[in-house]
Amino acid sequence: VSCCFFFFFFFKQKTAYEIYQCDWSSDVCSSDLEVQFRRGEVLFVRRKYPAAERAYRVVVKAGRRSTFYDQALYKHGWSLFKQSRYEEGMDSFIKLVDSKAAGGRASVENFSTIERQRFDDTLRVISFSFSYLGGSDAIDRYFQKRGRRSYEEMIFEDLGEHYLVKRRFADAAKTFSAFVERNPLHERAPVFQMRVIDVYQKGGFPKLVIDAKRDYARIYA
Repeated sequence: VSCCFFFFFFFKQKTAYEIYQCDWSSDVCSSDLEVQFRRGEVLFVRRKYPAAERAYRVVVKAGRRSTFYDQALYKHGWSLFKQSRYEEGMDSFIKLVDSKAAGGRASVENFSTIERQRFDDTLRVISFSFSYLGGSDAIDRYFQKRGRRSYEEMIFEDLGEHYLVKRRFADAAKTFSAFVERNPLHERAPVFQMRVIDVYQKGGFPKLVIDAKRDYARIYA
């Protein structure tokens, strides 16, 4: 079995290298979507991100007729992210979330373990991107420009947790508070306000804990 695996792996690597060397001005090469995707994978591993982006884009433009569409969309976003083109990369990541979780949290609850892991990975890179673009204010600007989404609360939540892991308590609290300010009647808004209290407690800010508790009482009592 191991010999067969080695042969398969070697064959795939050799094919990928040949793909990498291919003349992509040719109509024959560019018409094969799987080949374009695999070429993107080789280029990405070699850190040739602009070229990888172009290869993935061919597959993305083909849409759902390619079985590699979701993977290409994800890696297209990463190729842009690696070039510090965060907002452009975000467009690909958001398209992917649109296709998987347009219905919000209810959609995610039905995911398989593997689907949930991929979805969480996508949310994670979205959080990285928004943190580079200015945090919770950037989330609001982005969706004002491109249309609101039913799953925005998941993005605010993931960004807040990202800041919390980094021990950026003020940014975490600001992110959770920002969601409450924009969506005070959302079903999960009270949970977000409780997270503000929790963040300040973890950060050791007793006065801000009191203020956050007052805000909770003012809004929801």
